Amino acid sequence: IVELMINVGDAMGANVTNTMCETVAPLIEKITGGRTLLKILSNYSTMRMAWVEATFDKDAIGGEQVVDDMISAFEFADNDMDRAVTHNKGVMNGVISVANATGQDSRAIEAAAHAYAARANRGTDSKDHHYRSMTYWKKDDSGNLNGFFNFPLAVGIVGGVTKDHPIAKICTKILKLQNAQELACIIASAGLAQNFAAMHALVTEGI
Repeated sequence: IVELMINVGDAMGANVTNTMCETVAPLIEKITGGRTLLKILSNYSTMRMAWVEATFDKDAIGGEQVVDDMISAFEFADNDMDRAVTHNKGVMNGVISVANATGQDSRAIEAAAHAYAARANRGTDSKDHHYRSMTYWKKDDSGNLNGFFNFPLAVGIVGGVTKDHPIAKICTKILKLQNAQELACIIASAGLAQNFAAMHALVTEGI
C-alpha cells in the first residue's frame, strides 16, 4: 500500500484524490518494479476529524434522575451491539439530514462513521474491536449531562454537487459557511443533538 496524504482545502476531495493516485501510479511502478492495481481514495478520513461537545443543565432536562437514566441508556448502547446499531442510526439521522441538505456524499459519511464506531476500544491499546456508541455521555461535577461526539468527516463547500445543485447552494448560504470545517462542526452538532433528543425521549415519555 502506498498512501498519499492530500490537503484538499474546502473540497470533499474525492475527485482530486483519485486523479492524483492515478497520476503517480506509473511512477510507483517504475520505482518498485511492480504493478499498481487499485488507485482510489479512502473514505475513512481519520485526518479530518469533527469534534463537538455540549453540556445540558440537569434542571432544564428533568433533574438528576433523567441525567442518570440517559447515561444508563448510553452505557447500554456502548456495550450492546443490538442497541448500538439503533442508537447510532439516530445519531446519523441528524448527521445525514444536514449532509443531504448541503450536497455531501452521505454514503461516504455513513461508512466512515460506522467504521470509527467499531475501532479498538477508546483510550486503550486493545485490538479487541467492538461496535459501540458513536457518542459519549457522562455527568459533570455539578450533576449536569455532558455529551461528546467525534468522528471522521470529509465534507466540502466547493466543487461537486455543492456548486451545482440549487438546494445545496441555498442551504450552504443559509448556514453562512466560511469553510468546510464550519460545516463539519454543524453536521456533528446535529448528530449529537439528535442523539440527545432520542435518548431523552426514550428514558422519559418514550419515542
